[in-house]
Amino acid sequence: MNKKQKNNEFDIPDFMRKMPEKPVHTSPAEESDSQTARQPAKKKKSAAGTGRSKSGQRPKRPAAHKTTGHKSGARRITHQKTNARRPAGSKSGSSRTSADRKRRRKQQQISLYIHLGFVALILLIAIVGIVKLIRWNRGKESDYDPNEVTTEFDTESEDYPLSLDAATAAMQKDDGVTSILLLGNGSLAREKGKEDSIGAQLEKLTGGKVYDASLNHTYLSVKNAVYEESYPADVFSLYWLSQCITSGDYTLLEDNARTWDGDESVQETVEMLKNLDMSAIDVLVIMYDSHDYEDKRMLASPYDNELPVTCCGCLLQSIYLFKQAYPHIRIIVSSPYFNYIEDDNDELQPGSTYDMGQGTLADYMIAYKNIAVEAEVSFIDHYFGTINEDNYAQYLQDDKERLNSDGRYAIAQRIASFIGA
Repeated sequence: MNKKQKNNEFDIPDFMRKMPEKPVHTSPAEESDSQTARQPAKKKKSAAGTGRSKSGQRPKRPAAHKTTGHKSGARRITHQKTNARRPAGSKSGSSRTSADRKRRRKQQQISLYIHLGFVALILLIAIVGIVKLIRWNRGKESDYDPNEVTTEFDTESEDYPLSLDAATAAMQKDDGVTSILLLGNGSLAREKGKEDSIGAQLEKLTGGKVYDASLNHTYLSVKNAVYEESYPADVFSLYWLSQCITSGDYTLLEDNARTWDGDESVQETVEMLKNLDMSAIDVLVIMYDSHDYEDKRMLASPYDNELPVTCCGCLLQSIYLFKQAYPHIRIIVSSPYFNYIEDDNDELQPGSTYDMGQGTLADYMIAYKNIAVEAEVSFIDHYFGTINEDNYAQYLQDDKERLNSDGRYAIAQRIASFIGA
């Protein structure tokens, strides 16, 4: 192997060797044309975008260059700075900067106004608070005397007036007379038939006709859920009276009236009810005093408002009986008034605080009101609104339980105001 083969070189024929290129002399203009030809083709622009005329020829540009000194026959052309026209709608850098400054200045002003508004609001609240604190700290004179001893209380009536609607009122007989039926016990019955009785005074105040069916020594509630002959007083309770009146069957009342000695006017009262035209009655007043409270009758059941052996149950069922049989009658429930009660030691105790086992007398009044509201009938509060713990001495007798003449008139006046006299 020769030396050339050792150096990995092989003999190449002379005709295959590359011949050196001859230098080609081109003018500057030809070089410019050559470079232009080598550049990639650009997208054609519209005649309006390139400034060409409709004929496709570029308009002549004004001379913006000058010829400088030349070397080797070639001219060097240098372009002068020209103020080329920019496309419409574009902004210069200086105009954009000016707009940004104005925008920032406006935003700063708005932010300043907001902060000033918050500061003004805080100052206003502080000023109002300071003024109110100063005025409160000064205070005002009061008539309160801490050393004064008084037994008077502020009371508010629990009245619940409710009139008949137009359709129901139209069902009443238009005879020109307001007919009123009274059902109750001791407070109504003790002076029944006298000129200063509640019924007689109510008749004068209203100018109507009053039918007093109250019976002494009776109760609103029944003692036995089922009638027992051994206790005939139950027949003359509110529930059984309502049952007989609404059914029109007075046999039970007539049979017991012959032997019952609780009220000497019982037979006369039963006969009056038997002959009474209930279609002519406009108003029914139910008024029972503290007898159920004193006898420790069950006030109400926590599970059933209509339980027969409770005061609330008998009252609610009696109202429903009358509303179903005689819907044209306006029903008014009249509450017990305040009075004193004898305890087991024969000492007088106020009904406002003394609990007989079913609650205080005030509890009975509130329970009766709840029943009246539930049954949608009127309710008169005599406990707070007529004869209360502050004025009872004016309206009760010396025993602090029974009404005197002024007390009966006060009760009649309150009922008359409800009826509309």
